[in-house]
Amino acid sequence: MTDGFGYSQASVSVAVENDGPVFASGTAFAVEENTVFVGLLEASDPDDPDSGIAFAISGGRDEAFFKLDPSSRELSFAAAPDWETPQDDGGDNVYDLQVSATSNGQTVFADLRITVENVFERDTVQTGSGGTDVLVGGETEDEISTGGGFGDVAVGGGGMDVFIFENAADGATQMATVADYEPGVDAIDLQGTEVGFHFSWNGSTYLYMNGTDYDALTVNGAASLAEITFL
Repeated sequence: MTDGFGYSQASVSVAVENDGPVFASGTAFAVEENTVFVGLLEASDPDDPDSGIAFAISGGRDEAFFKLDPSSRELSFAAAPDWETPQDDGGDNVYDLQVSATSNGQTVFADLRITVENVFERDTVQTGSGGTDVLVGGETEDEISTGGGFGDVAVGGGGMDVFIFENAADGATQMATVADYEPGVDAIDLQGTEVGFHFSWNGSTYLYMNGTDYDALTVNGAASLAEITFL
């Protein structure tokens, strides 16, 4: 259309695109074995902050192991996982799950990875006699206490093991050896005793405790002090 001054007019239609919601709860979760709670799902709609967002489980190789409460947004395992007997598709205690968030007709998806972490469960407890003992654990998770003797040997076997070095502080010298320490898996409890001196050689670390008793612990399998987890 043209007016008397030579100007023209036109109608313009502008389409406003509705963006979907944005997840804010992350995609990686870590859960200790024997527990079910995974985390809360969170998302927001940038176009409509007051809009209610509907969450759902939408897929993933391991979706059958999970449940979601739509009202509380709590994502959980349907049954508590056991680290020793993984049920996920890859058999590596990392569960793959897809969830969705819907707002104002727009749906977005997020691929989650839920890692089940091992927890020390003390399947077997062994304690030395105070003399010279050889203490051998099994293929599960063991707690092995040297008992404060001289020349004790502790063998954890498989699983996550905790080795307790009993320092009797009685003026006698306690010496013990952890025969098969696994860095990143096992742990050592010195019962509050501090390490005064240490050195590493040929794949083993030698710990000498503070005090006048000359108590010592040899940790075979730990190539350095940094590889030892102390409780």
